[in-house]
Order: sequence, then C-alpha cells, then structure tokens
Amino acid sequence: MSRLAWAGREAAAARLAAESDGETDDRPLVSAGAVGVVSTVGLAVESSVTVMPAPVVSAAGTGREPAPLQPESTASQTSAAAGSLTASDSFDEAMEPSFPLGVGPGAGSGPDVIYSNITSRGATSGEPRHPLLPPAAQLIFNAMTSAPSRPVTLGLVQQGSDLDPAENMRRTVQGVREAAGRGAQIVCTQELFRSRYFCQVEDHRFFDLAEPIPGPSTEELAALAAELGVVIVASLFEKRAEGLYHNTAAVIDADGRYLGKYRKMHIPDDPQYYEKFYFTPGDLGFRSWDTRFGRIGVLVCWDQWYPEAARLTALSGAQILFYPTAIGWLPEEKAEHGAQQQAAWETIQRSHAIANGVYVCAVNRVGYEGPEAGGASDCRGIEFWGGSFVADPGGRLLVKGGTGPEVLTATVDLAKVDVSRTHWPFLRDRRIDAYQDITRRYLD
Repeated sequence: MSRLAWAGREAAAARLAAESDGETDDRPLVSAGAVGVVSTVGLAVESSVTVMPAPVVSAAGTGREPAPLQPESTASQTSAAAGSLTASDSFDEAMEPSFPLGVGPGAGSGPDVIYSNITSRGATSGEPRHPLLPPAAQLIFNAMTSAPSRPVTLGLVQQGSDLDPAENMRRTVQGVREAAGRGAQIVCTQELFRSRYFCQVEDHRFFDLAEPIPGPSTEELAALAAELGVVIVASLFEKRAEGLYHNTAAVIDADGRYLGKYRKMHIPDDPQYYEKFYFTPGDLGFRSWDTRFGRIGVLVCWDQWYPEAARLTALSGAQILFYPTAIGWLPEEKAEHGAQQQAAWETIQRSHAIANGVYVCAVNRVGYEGPEAGGASDCRGIEFWGGSFVADPGGRLLVKGGTGPEVLTATVDLAKVDVSRTHWPFLRDRRIDAYQDITRRYLD
C-alpha cells in the first residue's frame, strides 16, 4: 500500500477519534487532484454501520511508509455478514485489494456493506453519497450501488459423524432446524452426511449405505423443507442400479418439491480418498435450479478444484455455488503441509466466486475419523478441518467456521451478482472462439 493510502487511513482514524470527542475535522483525507488507484480506509458514516470501506486515491511515493494502524479486533473479519460492521471491525491489509477508480464489485475490503442504506455525515439527500469522491466518480459510485437489494440467508450445517446413519440424520435435521430458526432460507449439508467418510478404505460392505434418489432420505428432508419453508441441499450416497453408484447431491425446494440432483463429476483416488472404488463419475452435467429464494448450482468436494466446473455451473445461471465437502488432513502430513492445504482449498473456491461473479458456499465435516474395524492396516484416519465458509462475488469471506460442530448462517445479496458482473465483466470478455483446445487432455 502506498504512503498516500496509509496516510489516508490514519487520517480517517484521526477524524473518527476527533468526532468521538465531540470535535469536527473537515480536512480532506487526500490531496486534491491526486491520481492513482483506489485503496481502502475506514470512514465514519451516519447509520447503524459506524465504519465502512471507502476509496482513497493513492499514488506511488518514496521514503518510509507511516506505521499502519493497529486493528482493535480481527475476529469479525470472517464472521460479520453483509452490512453488520461495527466500530470494532478492522480489515487485514492482505484482504484489501486495490481497484482502478470506479471498478470493483461495489465495495472495499472486509465484510460487505450495503451502500444504498448509508449516507455520509452532512448529506442532505436520500441518495448514497461518498464524501471522498469527486462529482464524476460519484456518478460511478451511485451506479454501482443503485441495484435493489435481494437478501437471502444461507445455512451451513457443519458436523462430526457417527457410525449410525440414523443418528447422523437426526443431527442434520436438528442442524437444519437451528439454521432455519436463525433465518436461513437455503441450507446445505456436508458431503455424505449420513455416514462417516467410508472412502478411506475399499470395502464392499459400505455399498449397503447407498440408497435411491429420490428415496427415504430425500422424503424425510422434503417433509422438513416444507415444514420450515427452506431449500435443502443434501449430499447422499446414491444407488442408481445394481453395481452402479454415485456421489450425489439432491436439491429440495422450500415447498418440499424434489427439484433434481447433481452427480459428482470429478472422482478422486488419493491415499484414504479411494472414491473411484465406490462412485461412477456423474453424467448429468453441470446444472442449476430455480428455487424459491434464488437460482443455485451444486458441485461436490473434489469438483471444487476445477475452474471449468464452476464456470459451466455459473453459465447455467447459478447465483450461488454450493460445495458439500469432506476434506481434512492425513495425520502424517498435517505438521508439514496442513496449513498450506487448507489455505489452497479455501483460495481456489474464493477464486471461483471472483471469476464467475457468484457467491460460494462450502460446507465441510469436522473431527477425526479413524479406520473402521477390519479396514486396511495402513489407514491412519483423517482429521476433517471444518472451516466451512461463504464468499461473496469479490472473494471476501462473509462467515467462516472453526474446527468443531456448528451451524453457520450468512446473509447474501443476490443483487451483487449483477453489480459484480457488470463492473468486472469477465463473462462478457471471454474468448469463446479461442477455447477449443480446453477439451483436449494436454496440448502436445
């Protein structure tokens, strides 16, 4: 970050402190006529939100940069939902991308702010006004914040798993009820929620866990969805026919109607992730469904590493991508590779949100699951790391779970999908005439 950006941030903090003491500081936060890129600083505003990201023009400079402000708290960076910032919220520099003036998803760094509900100190009109922008840039700002809000609350049921499928179903139903009680309208389970992650070993007895879809589990969840008025995305082990099985996610609308299913397309075969033994690759393509609360797409776990899957699902109209997941550390790898593995998992999915202008919701399981009795002697179990999250179209985390069982909720604004895509028009600028080779295994 340049000296001007740091100075702007410190000036904003000084102004906030002065105003809290009853003083007024009308000095501009940046030099008039400066040009450069948009960075972010804190700014006091008149509303229930007391701090919001605000652009400040920055330019390259020389000499020592001013010392950065020390944040009061960082805990809210990943737990605050849209529009829920308080004066104690702060933003890590690593979370503060710089955008060209007038470009970006319509907000600065950190948790999102609904700009259309905010007016600056001293503003006399009902139109959102940014006190740091010149008139021409103000027009751009207004255009970026004028879309009517379309809020939807997502629920993420992150759990440990028991050996008893009935107990796992009971816990999941309880989690869906808790999420709905906190306002969730679309609720997603973790991958294969009815059982432990049996793919750590190759054992034919685990095929007995499979069921038809639609079937008993979707019937129970459909009744629950209709009772609560919520959409449910449920990951299940599907028995399609004798000897033909899939890793499948079912989508149930808020009135209990079964809308359809997605069959996992990318099937891994890694140490203790022996899914090719159990699952046939999906054959339904990349899909999305219109639900009562928005158009959603579903991918499953290993799919999350493939940008092609996210792109094609987004191109089918999805506004939110759901990823039921089962991923964790092998005990012998955690010390050396654990942090990097989890960071990569999170980063690739946040990149899908940015590249496609969509929300991404990833729901993982938690806890250590050891080898089943009679399993392979070299199986040491997996420690599932949890960390379920929701990312917005700018890639920012709206909520993130820990390493234990919990139910998470996050409110998203579907209007930001269009805002993001019109200001970062990645879909518009795709060169579809030049991508023929993407269907080849390798260019040799």
